[in-house]
Amino acid sequence: MLYFAQKKGRYHHYSVHFCHQALEKMLKALISERTKSVPYPTHNFKILLDQSGLKDVPEDINMFLISMIPH
Repeated sequence: MLYFAQKKGRYHHYSVHFCHQALEKMLKALISERTKSVPYPTHNFKILLDQSGLKDVPEDINMFLISMIPH
């Protein structure tokens, strides 16, 4: 059990990475749907939010997305 507990926390960065990927794909799909154009080739959520034209994003969600940029 101790071995499992030690290994358990080793891969948390993967979950953050995959969360970033899922959010990025969601934003790019939203941009494609709303603007009928190809999203910018970037991983930066701030740029993608600007391109999406979403104006009513709650501040806590906006801050969460910006905090995910480095990942």
